Amino acid sequence: MKHTFRKISMLVIMVMALSQIVVLQSCTKKSANRNPEIAYITVNPESLYANGVAKVKVVASDPDKDNLSYSYQVDLGTFTAYGATAIWEAPGANSKATVIVVVTDGKGGETRAEAYLNTQGNATQISGRLLVAENIIGNLLYTKVSLYNNFDDWLNNIPFKRFEIGDEGPKVAYNMSDVPAGTYLIDFWKDDDYNGKWSYGDYVGWKGSGTIIDPVLESITVLDGQTTMCNIENMQVVSY
Repeated sequence: MKHTFRKISMLVIMVMALSQIVVLQSCTKKSANRNPEIAYITVNPESLYANGVAKVKVVASDPDKDNLSYSYQVDLGTFTAYGATAIWEAPGANSKATVIVVVTDGKGGETRAEAYLNTQGNATQISGRLLVAENIIGNLLYTKVSLYNNFDDWLNNIPFKRFEIGDEGPKVAYNMSDVPAGTYLIDFWKDDDYNGKWSYGDYVGWKGSGTIIDPVLESITVLDGQTTMCNIENMQVVSY
């Protein structure tokens, strides 16, 4: 009886130990990696004149909290990507373009989605992208794009034509249409305190060179029935 009891006791102990190992292994086993999730993609604007510029914004998340990477494949037009944001230079007239957005988590997880852009006919317009300088955090919503006939008009803030950007963020696209063919000066200005002059906290940029204190403006020539590109990739903040 003693030997039988000992055998049964040892068997119970072995079963309990084995069950603890199984439980321990099941507790420490890593769950499978899950794919990123794309909530939505916006193309702003979705329809525009030929060769205009749109901004693409991707909103995505990862259920495992992994860092995400973004890549883009387009069939028409030119793409410049900045992570979850991209600037899309549209193709020619009467086109329908597609972008495939690929979001990856660096661990084998991947999700794809599509968005579309439609172009209308040709127009006489100025288009481009505005980017806040890399060392600056800012929002370019309500930045005004202004055309001037000459330097005196620019100096006295008398624009020939003015357009306000309705997109937000540190990277925006713009399209100023119905511009008569001609040669102009152009600047970009977010009057942050609405005092009517370049002052502390305002975002400014212009086609040309120089500094905020001593800007040198260069002319831009607009041709009839064509899109003239003007990109400013270092919008500055006035610090005085």
